[in-house]
Amino acid sequence: MEVNEHTGEVMLQLMRTSKELNEIAKALADAQAKFPVLPKTKKVTVKTHDGKSYSYAYADLATMIETILPITSDHGLSIVQLPSFHEGRSTLKTRLLHTSGQWIECELPLRTQREGAQAMGSALTYMRRYGMSAILCLATDEDEDGQLADTDHVGATAQVKKGTPVADVPSAKEARKFVNAMIKDGKKLAEVEESGLIEDSMKEIEKLWLSKQDKIAQLKKVHPDLHEELRQEFGFLRDKLQQDSVGESDE
Repeated sequence: MEVNEHTGEVMLQLMRTSKELNEIAKALADAQAKFPVLPKTKKVTVKTHDGKSYSYAYADLATMIETILPITSDHGLSIVQLPSFHEGRSTLKTRLLHTSGQWIECELPLRTQREGAQAMGSALTYMRRYGMSAILCLATDEDEDGQLADTDHVGATAQVKKGTPVADVPSAKEARKFVNAMIKDGKKLAEVEESGLIEDSMKEIEKLWLSKQDKIAQLKKVHPDLHEELRQEFGFLRDKLQQDSVGESDE
């Protein structure tokens, strides 16, 4: 068990593997070379705090399974995903298996904003998609950075222009501190106990992202791995709130 020194959160040991990886590594590399661009068949529209909106498309779980699993199967690979429990937290284990017996596994937390079977089912579906895309290195979402950068925010336009000099380039330590602080603040905003506040929470998360566009643009140029981590985390928060909102309207 690890503790994040900046946020104080208990972190899961996200990845485990078999002792040997030579067979599964080759099979995965061969399979990845055959992966097509996933068709993004689902579209979500998110309203911003100023009454505007933006949309993004993504590949849903059914599309991923239909498109990817026949290819992995041809290379002796299969995927198993099972709900689990670790250190008092609900998790989802995604294990990539090879016919040689070698395997790679990632374990991710299952987080819900509301109680009940529907909320858990929504979280499970999302994390199955997230876990599969992580372990196979799939691009399942559009990059929303461009859309966000062109959105007005509280009287100021958060635009990132190509060719703009990057001043005060952050060190790796400073960048990590910024990412951890952003994730911590985003999670606080996503802690919605009443369903009627979901939309307000989505607006506040949007506001937080837009208010840090300059630093996020620097992060993307200088520390792309940390930028991707931050983008995926905020995508998770955004999607979960969107799913909870849809689930509430269906009840």
